[in-house]
Amino acid sequence: MDSLDLVKTAFKKYKQNIYYEQLDLFQRKKLAEFESEGNLNEKLEKLANIIDSIENGNNCEAELIQLIKKIDYNLIPKNIYTLDNFNKKIANNDELGFLTNKQTSDEYILEGVNYFIDAPIEIHLISVIWVMKAGIFLDSQLCNTCFGFRLNDKIKKPDDKSSHLFKLYHEQYASWRNHAIEKAETVLKIEKKDIAILSLDLKQCFYNIEINFDEIARVLEDEIIDEDEKKLATELTKIIDKIHSAYREKISSHLECTHEQIERTQLVLPIGLVSSGILCNWYLKNLDDLILKELNPEYYGRYVDDFLIVISNPVISEEKKVHNFIEQYFCQKNIFKSKITEKYSFIYQLIENPNLQFKEDKIILHFYAADHSFATLEVFKRKISENSSAFYLLPDDDLQYYINETAYNLLFDGSTNKFRNLTGCVENITELSKNLTNIITGLGQSEIPHEKLTGISDQIFQFYKGKNFINFSRTWEKVFTYTIITKQEKEAAIFYLNIQDTIKNIKLFSGINRDFF
Repeated sequence: MDSLDLVKTAFKKYKQNIYYEQLDLFQRKKLAEFESEGNLNEKLEKLANIIDSIENGNNCEAELIQLIKKIDYNLIPKNIYTLDNFNKKIANNDELGFLTNKQTSDEYILEGVNYFIDAPIEIHLISVIWVMKAGIFLDSQLCNTCFGFRLNDKIKKPDDKSSHLFKLYHEQYASWRNHAIEKAETVLKIEKKDIAILSLDLKQCFYNIEINFDEIARVLEDEIIDEDEKKLATELTKIIDKIHSAYREKISSHLECTHEQIERTQLVLPIGLVSSGILCNWYLKNLDDLILKELNPEYYGRYVDDFLIVISNPVISEEKKVHNFIEQYFCQKNIFKSKITEKYSFIYQLIENPNLQFKEDKIILHFYAADHSFATLEVFKRKISENSSAFYLLPDDDLQYYINETAYNLLFDGSTNKFRNLTGCVENITELSKNLTNIITGLGQSEIPHEKLTGISDQIFQFYKGKNFINFSRTWEKVFTYTIITKQEKEAAIFYLNIQDTIKNIKLFSGINRDFF
């Protein structure tokens, strides 16, 4: 495959991958501008010339420097709260009984931000080409217990020109979760053994992984036979290293305010760069192998920074069940080490990299005895199955009622029949997104009566108020698509202006140094 074909294939893969992006709309906008502003072939040919120069050992440093100098970042909020919501979160017990449907506030509290790389499309294409030429060898070293950011099998074939890059994320996520539940059921029902299901979540994973690019170069040296291919993969790896350094330098001063625990000299993985997922998996490979070796679990699966582990015949202590479980199965086996915080809770650090941590309050441990009812597991499995099929089987008559029913999950303490047992609700952005898509699809397939359309619109615009504008930002595109299809241009403009007003009212900050602003 010549360099121009390589660049065109990378562009095709990048477009398909970014098609599924719901959060980093800045990158989607940049891609649309790159393709629509004209001279597309000329821009791709220019990048192909750079790739040619890399392959032939010619100097293309000036062109690369110009691209790397344009690297910037965008900030996307993790979550915002109304003052009432935030006060409830940190409240004493006498405020825990308060529940409201009001999502608006004069002021909002921002809790955390994420940095997304803002780079020229050419930088993203270089990242894709790196995946095609070098990343495939790192991905091939991973075991099948790693599910997130796994490369599609087609990309590993010689002269692959398909649009595929990663395996479909929702299928991989479902497989990761479902295999854990199925294995747990088998051990309980067939083998008649007690089980523990442990869920772990690495804190700020991409900000605390520092890649050793020299080690990657050694892997490529060993794995790639063809000398020309080896040279290209190695040089591309050096460029990715430079991209990481430039990005870290760009976010450095602000990162001290928002993620103050990260050392100034420490590199981070750029969120939004396709190579970062491959590098994250490769870095955590040692942890995967260590857990499999030391625990020999019935099931182990990792989806990026989320872990599910099933252990048979576990030892569960009478006190501090979660902490003692982690101590016994992880700390005593030199996988984690525990550390007590100023608030007298525990964090668990990886022995290999203490910056990578699990917080005690984010750890979930389930224990099921084989001689007792495990209805909880069966109900959860059935609920997953219902959620998977609801999107495809939803009848037209239910359309106008489905938004509010799926945007939240209600929390009960006891029977669901008693009003006093309703203690709260949690957002369900996945189900909301699915059903907005279902509504849009339904509108494209049949004509919806005006009364029903009004009912759908009322629910959508009543739901998107205040903090919901920001916390459900992944669904903005779907809402705008809905308003365009239904010719509600005025409502689209109001929706946009309300988002702007909400952003302007974010005036208080939790866990963020005010010097940042």
